[in-house]
Amino acid sequence: MSVKEKSVPAKKAEDRWHRHPVFVGGVVALLTALIGIVSTLIAGKTGNLPEALSPTPSFTTVTIPGPTTTVAGPTVTTTTTATVTITPVGTIDTAAPPVAAKLTALTSNDGWEDGPLELNGSPYGDSVRSGLSTCRQTKTSTWRMSRDYAKLTTTVGLTDDSAPDLRVQFRAYVDGRSVLTPVNLTKGTTRKLEIPLNKGLDLKLEIAMIAGNKNTCSIQGYGVWADPTVYP
Repeated sequence: MSVKEKSVPAKKAEDRWHRHPVFVGGVVALLTALIGIVSTLIAGKTGNLPEALSPTPSFTTVTIPGPTTTVAGPTVTTTTTATVTITPVGTIDTAAPPVAAKLTALTSNDGWEDGPLELNGSPYGDSVRSGLSTCRQTKTSTWRMSRDYAKLTTTVGLTDDSAPDLRVQFRAYVDGRSVLTPVNLTKGTTRKLEIPLNKGLDLKLEIAMIAGNKNTCSIQGYGVWADPTVYP
């Protein structure tokens, strides 16, 4: 028998090794494992992995303290307005404040004449005046100012029908004190005046005959305060 030839029983033994139970079991286990790996790969690509294989990630918030930055800004001032109601106690004077007024509108204690006239050919819409003679050489009149007025404006002179030799002196007093340097005038002359009243109580005006015909008691002319106006 040839060396290369095997016996029939030996050949049969070689043909039966791949049918051995151990070999068959190993092949089955290997195929199962390969199928499992392929299935896992496919599930991972499609997002269908079991939760055990693809757990939901959890997040933890960590606060890390950083440096504190202070920014300088403008100073803001807040003003709060409060309404305060004050209940008055007693009587409140609600009288209107004084305004400029004609002297003739105020109360006088003497009966001087008033009304429009002409001085040195110029007309005046209002005036206070009194006649002078040898028998009545000085005339005065007082007006109550009630401490409301600071000054008096006026034009002084003699009426145009006065005697040519008549000379008259004009004076003014507030609460008994002289507030005007004496002004001496004759017929045909006038003088504009601004007299301080100093918020006084009373104003006294005076006219006096200092020259003229002294042989008669007849009125020789009128001393005039034309357009007398008081101002607060």
